[in-house]
Amino acid sequence: EARDAEPYAPLILKTEILNDPEVCLDDDSTQVYQSKSGKRKEERYRDLIERKVLTLETYARILDRCKSHGLSVLVSVYTQSGAEFARDQGCVALKTNSGNVTNIAHIRMVASMGLPIIIDTGKAYLSEVDVALRQARGLGNDAVILQHSPDGHPAPPQNHNMRTLATLKQAFDVHTGLSCHGRGVDYLVMAVTLGAKILEKNFVEEDWLLEQDYAISEPITNLNETLRR
Repeated sequence: EARDAEPYAPLILKTEILNDPEVCLDDDSTQVYQSKSGKRKEERYRDLIERKVLTLETYARILDRCKSHGLSVLVSVYTQSGAEFARDQGCVALKTNSGNVTNIAHIRMVASMGLPIIIDTGKAYLSEVDVALRQARGLGNDAVILQHSPDGHPAPPQNHNMRTLATLKQAFDVHTGLSCHGRGVDYLVMAVTLGAKILEKNFVEEDWLLEQDYAISEPITNLNETLRR
């Protein structure tokens, strides 16, 4: 069904390669998330990560299925083995999550894969974003997009700071994108008017579930309508 929307906007499937729980500290830090109905759950972060880990063999089957449907895929990566796997599987771009924007070793590793890189800026200062961008470009990777990621799941309106997109473009002369952490799709429209070149939004089959990020997700049945907007 998504192919019907191709005249309106190019569609790239975004996923992650999470194949090693050791990317997360085994401590007592927790993650709090909620459902759209307002129910909240607190979960030890390491436990959350462990239940989401898949083997590279499983990811290979998932990516093969995507290819069979003609879908391009970009992935968030957390390890060198995951980044190399994504490159070898033909993923079109790699993303670094907001927690790694100041992890220079990670930025350099991902940039060295020879693929376009999306750097999620999170709550980083402009000076920290500048260092990450310089590290990527220093390895000869000029195909960099800086992605604005408002704080919160869901992020309230006052946390979105949408003019950050214009600030990033003006400060660093790069393409920008938005990782939408708000409810609904209005922020996607705003991002386009502010020059964003890539939009990230979760679509799931059962958006009412109490699960991480589901409060900011849209039902998959809304995908075509969203792309047409």
